[in-house]
Amino acid sequence: MKKYKYLEYFPKPFLDDLVSNRCLPIIGAGFSKNAEIPRNKKMLDWDELGRAVAANIQDYKYTNALDAISAYCHEYSRTNLIEKLTDLLLLGSVKPGKTHKAFCELQFDMVCTTNFEFLLEQGYSLIPKYCRPIIDEDQLSIANTSDGITILKLHGDLHHPNRLVITEEDYDRFLSRNPMLATYLANLLIMRTPLFIGYSLDDTDFRQIWQVIKDRLGNLRRQAYVLKIDCSPHEKARFERRGVKVINIKGNGKLLK
Repeated sequence: MKKYKYLEYFPKPFLDDLVSNRCLPIIGAGFSKNAEIPRNKKMLDWDELGRAVAANIQDYKYTNALDAISAYCHEYSRTNLIEKLTDLLLLGSVKPGKTHKAFCELQFDMVCTTNFEFLLEQGYSLIPKYCRPIIDEDQLSIANTSDGITILKLHGDLHHPNRLVITEEDYDRFLSRNPMLATYLANLLIMRTPLFIGYSLDDTDFRQIWQVIKDRLGNLRRQAYVLKIDCSPHEKARFERRGVKVINIKGNGKLLK
C-alpha cells in the first residue's frame, strides 16, 4: 500500500470530508509561489505585490498592499494598473510547478480562488482535465455537464479587468455588485468544508461572508481548515480566532505560505 508522507497531519474528520467530496479548496496568492518561474524572477505574494506597486508611486509611504494598489490606480489609472500587474505577475512566462500539477490531479469538482493569474487553468490543461472558470454571475445558472473542474474566480482575473477585485473601491462594492456570486459562495461554505491553501484570510469581502455564516449557523457552521507549513503559535492563534483550524505541517516553509 502506498504511504502518504504527510497524511498523519490531517484530522480524520477532514479526510472523511475529502473522500466524500465535501471539501472546498480556496486558493490564495501564496500558492502561486510554487510556480515554475524564469531565472532571476520572483513570484510575488499579496504583500510583495503591494510593495512592488508602491515602489512606482512618488513620495508614497507603504502601509499595506490594498492601500498601495488603490493609490496606484487613483494616480495612474486602472488601465495602467492592469498592465503593471500583468508584468509583475509574470503572465507571459510563469508556468504551473510540480505542486500545481499535484493539486490538479486531486479529485475535486469545485475550486475557489482569489488569484488573478491562470496557473490553475494551465495546470488542469496539462493533465489534461476540462476546466471551466466562473467569472461573472450570469455563468452561475449554466450547469457543468462534463466531468471537469469548475473554478470560481472570486476576484476575477487579468483578462477581465472590469471584474477584477483589486482596489478599496472594488472590495467595498463587492457584495452590492455581486450579490448572487456572494450567495453562491455562501452556499458552498454552508455545504462544504473549506480548506484554505496559500491564504491569509485578509480579504474583506470573504470575511464578511464568513462572518454572516457564523452569525446565522453558530456552532453548526462547518469546520474550516487552513494548510500551513511551519506555522508559528501567533499565526495559528490568529487563524483559530476566526474559526479556522490550522493543519500545520513541519517542513519547507517556502511552500504554501
